[in-house]
Amino acid sequence: MNKIELIKMHPALSEPGGDSLLPATGHDDDAGIDCYAMEPIDLPPFGEGEDDSTCVPLGFGVKMPKRTLLDRLTGKYWHAELTSRSSQNKRGVLVLRGIIDQSYLGQFIVCLVNLTNHPIHYEKGDRICQMLFFKERKVRGKGIRVLNKTKRGAGGFGSTGR
Repeated sequence: MNKIELIKMHPALSEPGGDSLLPATGHDDDAGIDCYAMEPIDLPPFGEGEDDSTCVPLGFGVKMPKRTLLDRLTGKYWHAELTSRSSQNKRGVLVLRGIIDQSYLGQFIVCLVNLTNHPIHYEKGDRICQMLFFKERKVRGKGIRVLNKTKRGAGGFGSTGR
């Protein structure tokens, strides 16, 4: 299998079924796949809700491709990420990004933050985030005692002067 499979899921049960919209691209060459609100959503202004983020079930699950022999030899794995759409950023809505592992078979859930000072409302079927898929090499760490010196050293934010 070399394809990504999507399945509709009941929002409350996280079991197959339901009438949610499956993610889809708006154009053939889009990198991100749009995900839709399954029901109306109200995002409170930042700092006025019980929590600053609102987690929303997306009504679908994903089965990512199985690892091939070459994937196993090179240490590559599939993963998905939910991220903001540019139009959401413009409205002041931020998606709290996270990585969804290849082995996860549950319902996808997105956490949204309204950074504005007014409520934001979504209707059922509105596009609220996008999903990206990646095939990456798994990195394994190794403990060491000393870091070799570099010109930059520990210079972080703003260390280049701008």
